[in-house]
Amino acid sequence: MYVAKNNAYSTLAAGISASDVSLTVQAGHGDRFPVVGAPDWTKITLEDAAGHREIVKMELRNSGSDVLATLTRGQEGTTARSWNAGDVVELRMTAALVEEAMAHWAENVGAHNASAIAVSPAGGLAANDVQEALEELDAEKQPALGFTPANDVLGNLANKATARANIGIEAAEIDVASAATVDLGALAGMNARITGTATITSFGTAAAGVSRNIRMADALVLTHNATSMILPGSANIATAAGDSFEALSLGSGNWFIRGYQRLSGQPVAAASGIPTGAVTSYDGVNAPSGWVWSDGKTIGSASSGATNRADADCEALFKHYWENFPNSILAVSGGRGVSSSADWSANKTIVVPDRRGRVDAGQDDMGGTAASRLTSGGSGVDGATLGAVGGTETHTLTAAQSGLPLHGHALNNAIYTGGSGGGSSSSNPDWDGLALQSISNAGGTSASSAHPNVQPTLITNKIIKL
Repeated sequence: MYVAKNNAYSTLAAGISASDVSLTVQAGHGDRFPVVGAPDWTKITLEDAAGHREIVKMELRNSGSDVLATLTRGQEGTTARSWNAGDVVELRMTAALVEEAMAHWAENVGAHNASAIAVSPAGGLAANDVQEALEELDAEKQPALGFTPANDVLGNLANKATARANIGIEAAEIDVASAATVDLGALAGMNARITGTATITSFGTAAAGVSRNIRMADALVLTHNATSMILPGSANIATAAGDSFEALSLGSGNWFIRGYQRLSGQPVAAASGIPTGAVTSYDGVNAPSGWVWSDGKTIGSASSGATNRADADCEALFKHYWENFPNSILAVSGGRGVSSSADWSANKTIVVPDRRGRVDAGQDDMGGTAASRLTSGGSGVDGATLGAVGGTETHTLTAAQSGLPLHGHALNNAIYTGGSGGGSSSSNPDWDGLALQSISNAGGTSASSAHPNVQPTLITNKIIKL
């Protein structure tokens, strides 16, 4: 026989393979699930942040145990697969269970008169059998749901839309302003639209099992917390207008967000797991969604006036640069305050690295040990400082760099010019007009023109992950 229990929810304490026939939930969560032993059974659903699901039949769990055993995998058209620690384990109603329940209900209704089925008075009803209970509901309970009292409850189910609206299932959306804490449990209906751009860190406190259907009216940040605000991808989500999701209360102020759907159709979590601050080349004229140009301009909140991008989705990159670069490299408008969070909330901006017309080089002391291949003494670039820049497009060699210093050569020969003279062979001759011509050294000239200083290059764009 099928057994069930309210609020049976946990996550996997350890991963399982597609062939495992038992699983372990988080410590102390086992008793959230029903105690099961042959011939009884129940069905649980496994789900991960990407939306994969598997329905599993469970036939054994002992009281006090966190182990769900004797599993039959891949039920009701689902496929057995591997699951990771932290994936959801939950007892949910499935189509097969509903069909079976309706079949039993139809069988029992056909076989029994309502007045012959005994019940124990409960929930404000004094009836001792089903017929009396139905009549009490007709007279006393239906007005609260918008029914018109009649002779039988089943006849009034034609007015189910009114009843569903009165209990919030088909009610119109309720607008609620964004804030650090948005109290979803206090809403009168299941459907809500969150307005404004304030960062949300909590959905308040509600009983376990309470759920709300949420639609975003504006762009803001939902802050991930591994206990109290469990988001897909285990990371903050920068929302966009029109995004929607279901928020499920786990009790004690803890919420699980599932079924997050972006209006754009893009996945909420990047499948590649690209970290904030990653840089890559991109052949395109517009930065893709989730990325910004590495152009030396500024990023900040929607109210910051940033010149590269001003949006709530810049928060993670703003904090990453604030915490990893000094102000002398990536400056914060108005100077840095007490923390990255404080400066973000103050709508300050921060400069992103300027890679325009530059090539990247690995930090010389990356990993903690200097390679001494790129030093300020040798290249003029401080290779040990993240974000340092240097180098020129052209360069003029100095004498020391060329190996050919400015120089001249001395000329020691003298040249005489003469005129007419006279005398005998026995005497010294007379030379008229004899003169010594002086000669000056020719001065050398060093090279003074700059030469190109660029290796073979292909131009592309550089983008940074938000």
